Amino acid sequence: MLRYLALVLLGFSVVSARAENGYGPWRIGMTKDQVTAVSEFGPYKSVAATGGAETFNARWNGRKANISFVFQQDRLVKIQIWAYEGKDFQAAMRAWRDVRAYLEKNYGEVQAEDPKSLAGSAAAQPVKVQMGPRKMPPGLSVFSSFFRHPQFGYYVFLYYTKA
Repeated sequence: MLRYLALVLLGFSVVSARAENGYGPWRIGMTKDQVTAVSEFGPYKSVAATGGAETFNARWNGRKANISFVFQQDRLVKIQIWAYEGKDFQAAMRAWRDVRAYLEKNYGEVQAEDPKSLAGSAAAQPVKVQMGPRKMPPGLSVFSSFFRHPQFGYYVFLYYTKA
């Protein structure tokens, strides 16, 4: 019985450690072929600007979401989850709060800037605020950005990057 318990606990620690190295089935360090082989969330499209890939059929926070993948030397170095994209400031704020709740649940206390200053549309320059866990998982940087672009609206991204 003790041996079984030790194996079960070891299995949980392996799963937990693995979960710290990416999002969902995708892990930092995977090749592009490995990322796009996760067919459950395909199809994937190439992203010319980054040389990466993206899928519009991933899942985040219980809903369908766009996730982009950036590679360096054919190894995954960044996972970018599109939590919000649009012109509705209130919807962007809801997405920001959802990301905060997700970060707090999974990583503990969060340090965050206040995106309310982005609500005004008079500014001609893009503006960005960020938040992330106060304590990062080993080998990984997890953070979120809230952007206001004067022409295109608001974006809320959640990133997983190699530390």
